[in-house]
Amino acid sequence: MGVAERESEIIKDLKWCRNHAHIKFVPPSADIVKGNIAQAREDLQAMNVMAKANIVAWTINSGYYAKYHVVSALFDEFGVKCENHACVVKLFEYLFADVVSQDDIDNFALSKDERIEAQYYSSALKEDLNEANLDDAVKQSRQFVFKMEKLLDEFRSGKQNTTALKQKIDDIKIW
Repeated sequence: MGVAERESEIIKDLKWCRNHAHIKFVPPSADIVKGNIAQAREDLQAMNVMAKANIVAWTINSGYYAKYHVVSALFDEFGVKCENHACVVKLFEYLFADVVSQDDIDNFALSKDERIEAQYYSSALKEDLNEANLDDAVKQSRQFVFKMEKLLDEFRSGKQNTTALKQKIDDIKIW
């Protein structure tokens, strides 16, 4: 699938999300951003505890939720609210593809899928994950959260231009 086709598919999915009220616009709130960052860090702590205890499903769940909360903080910084997990992944890709690597986008999407697998089909997941894979998932979650926190700081400090991002948000508002 080409880039234009991919973007067209994402826009189609996001229009569905918007039409079903899964994407909302609220005033940006530094307190909500701070709360989501704190929750992401707490999720990372939980992930580490669960990984050390070899509790696979909750390690995967906590790693995903750490990513989810830091992405929510990015959204909140710009007054965007989205709680449907599939829509969050699509919206993340649409809004941040210019400033986040495709690997990080794919990793976030995979984490969502693995969280579903862990939550509803954990016995199959346990068979697929060995200790090295679990350690890698922990490392990836931690790196993702720190990268997104850094990106948030870059937006706030002006090191990262927000013009294109704000235009995409304005486009979504009129869909």
